[in-house]
Amino acid sequence: MAYKYKNLEKESLEAIVKYKLFFIADVCSYLPCHYATFYDLKLHESDAIKDALTKVKTDLKVSMRSKWYKSS
Repeated sequence: MAYKYKNLEKESLEAIVKYKLFFIADVCSYLPCHYATFYDLKLHESDAIKDALTKVKTDLKVSMRSKWYKSS
């Protein structure tokens, strides 16, 4: 089956937001393609995917710091 870059990128972004993923390997697990296809299409270099992963990581860090700050 031939996968299209834009379709897999869109599915990746949806999975990142829905499941709050941190790592590229996690993203690959939620896609219908093999890891090799993901890397062959150079999706690991996608700025949109990198930005989405960074946003999830940052949101979690802020949340954890907030909980730490409010705890006794």
